[in-house]
Amino acid sequence: MLGAGFCAPAGLPLGAKLFDGSVVAHSKRAARDVQRTLSAWEAWRAKHPGDAAEEFISRVYESDSLESAALWPSLVRFLGYRLAQPFATFGRYDGKTSRWRDNIFEARLCVAHEVWWDSILRFAMPAERLTVMTTNWDIWVERALRPRAMQRPYRPGFNYGYGAERLAATTAYPRSAWRKDPQVSGSVPVLKLHGSLNWAVENNELVRYGDLRPAFRGDAAIVPPTKRKATPRWLSDIWRQAAVALTTADKLVMVGYSLPEYDEEVYRLLREGLCERLPPVHVFDPNVDKVVRRLTRLLPGVSVISHPGLPEGLSEIASVFA
Repeated sequence: MLGAGFCAPAGLPLGAKLFDGSVVAHSKRAARDVQRTLSAWEAWRAKHPGDAAEEFISRVYESDSLESAALWPSLVRFLGYRLAQPFATFGRYDGKTSRWRDNIFEARLCVAHEVWWDSILRFAMPAERLTVMTTNWDIWVERALRPRAMQRPYRPGFNYGYGAERLAATTAYPRSAWRKDPQVSGSVPVLKLHGSLNWAVENNELVRYGDLRPAFRGDAAIVPPTKRKATPRWLSDIWRQAAVALTTADKLVMVGYSLPEYDEEVYRLLREGLCERLPPVHVFDPNVDKVVRRLTRLLPGVSVISHPGLPEGLSEIASVFA
């Protein structure tokens, strides 16, 4: 199971840092969303200096005020822009402003992720035994595992839990072949428990794209980090698959997921999926002691093996599969 800490080495923010750093507005609406959200965040922080970003997001979500109701759509769009921006390149092409490199087909990764997946795929063979669960919205896992199997370097390819699947569309470098037939056909299920920046709900159906256009146009199918959030219908089958995977797991590797106490649905998923067999859990996290305490309260009697977070913990991957 991967959390925000897994992507920190790649430069993405942890939950507490979601409103830090700059966000480039790529449209007039994006500029309004960014300005409105950051202004509300600064006003909140002035009154609640000790609260983290997740607390602010939860209060906006739960409030019955007209002001919060008007702010919530801008806040969700802001979060999509914030997490999608590091993947995209904007430039001029044929006299128009184009966006590229924001797709799942790009193979560029940070060194820590390269080493992580090289090691996991070397020690966890066959790859068909792997299931990746993540609470992240980004596309680092898709880029690492690759949309279809490759031999050099070895990558088994991924799917979104439904096997081979043609995606709705994708942008790539202008005139790239990726644009013509975007599809995934790999063997490793990637179950994104809180949605993804390249997903959108259209006509009450979940549509998966090969790029991050839903995030940039403002309708990405993502579940923000809030207290007492309910799992939307379009995610119910993904959660069902995750529950089945947990009941058959011989080990769980948890990387950069801090088990935040507001994530009640994930607590329930882990408790119901692991309580009978109690497989060992390997935790990679810079604050590993805190995560271990939460995990042992959730699953009394579970065997937890502690590791440093990434990148320090990379040298200990082999011990997970010894």
